[in-house]
Amino acid sequence: LACAALAWGAPHLDWRELIDLVGYDEDAQAGRTPTYLFLAEGHSGVVSVVTYDGKHAKLMNDGLNESFVCLEDPDHEIVTETLLGLVPWLLHPDARDAFVIGLGGGVTARALARTDLERIRVVELEVEVVNALRALGSAGDRVLYDARIELVVNDARHELLVSDARYDLVASQPSHPWKSGASSLFTREFFELVRSRLRPGGVFAQWINLFRMDAETLSSLLGTFFGVFDHGFALIHSPSGDLLLFGSDAPLALAAPGVAERLARPAVARLLARDDVRAPLDLLRWFALSRDE
Repeated sequence: LACAALAWGAPHLDWRELIDLVGYDEDAQAGRTPTYLFLAEGHSGVVSVVTYDGKHAKLMNDGLNESFVCLEDPDHEIVTETLLGLVPWLLHPDARDAFVIGLGGGVTARALARTDLERIRVVELEVEVVNALRALGSAGDRVLYDARIELVVNDARHELLVSDARYDLVASQPSHPWKSGASSLFTREFFELVRSRLRPGGVFAQWINLFRMDAETLSSLLGTFFGVFDHGFALIHSPSGDLLLFGSDAPLALAAPGVAERLARPAVARLLARDDVRAPLDLLRWFALSRDE
């Protein structure tokens, strides 16, 4: 009884204090106090959703920002995570299905759900990420109820290894390449696996964030990616440090026939109009590098 009483009254592990001390988040660094909308210890980390103003929420894993959700306007999406899904769809002449690596804040999946794709398979490693979106209600979980979306909680690399299914589009948004576990999804072996699961002419989109990235590592990642894919280019969103790589076994051109028509699809046009993207070449404002460069 004495031991039980001591255990009950002794200080306990408080994930909130640890997350606030991590120091990744600029609001935390400024000493602001977050409101926790969700907090759970998962298999791969501690997943949390915090807000500082009641209007915007941050999805975090071990205190590291992974995605953002606008609580007041769920249609106000992050442009880079939107482009990660939409640019491959725009570039492919007749995409029917997509494979998404990582659910995150659901932005990429929601962007793809605005297209005419017939099937969208989303594989998320951490079940608590799914639960976090559900905890946000309509601001986060709308994508989970789209009939075309098949959500699987598993390791995406294993999903691709054990199935010989082929896809027109693959969008990969794991965590940072310097994090344990996620690093295996930035290797030549993984990129070759993805290439083998793309149909001819398929397009692969890879998200990389420049946070804590050095030039040598970035050069290695670029060389590895474009050593596997013979055609492609990179877009960059400088304010967020998001770099998007696009690769294929076929030439990719924003001015190709059909791109403008796909971009004019009402649901897609409304989403991209927020960032003044109304024609294919408007995407060139984020152009970073050609494959040769």
